[in-house]
Amino acid sequence: MPLPILDEATAWNPDFIKPSKFVYNGGTTKCSFTDNRDIGKFVAKIVADPRTLNHYVFCYAEELTQNDIMTLAREVSGKEFDTIPVRYSGSCHSCLTALFL
Repeated sequence: MPLPILDEATAWNPDFIKPSKFVYNGGTTKCSFTDNRDIGKFVAKIVADPRTLNHYVFCYAEELTQNDIMTLAREVSGKEFDTIPVRYSGSCHSCLTALFL
């Protein structure tokens, strides 16, 4: 089933939702996610809290590793996915070198 919002996004930028095959550091790197439906709740709480005045606030609903995401995708789709392992030592330079060489 096509998702209208993704169809709109890919209409102006075909690479917007491009699946990545790169798995960093064995898939144990954590990523944060927020559902668009939760953003209003977060903003309301942030604005109401005086401690956040003139501060940057990073908020998220879920924290998953790439391995967690791949497991979930396999369970939902029933498919296996090709991956490209990428190791980096923490420096951006070594990560980019691994990707583009």
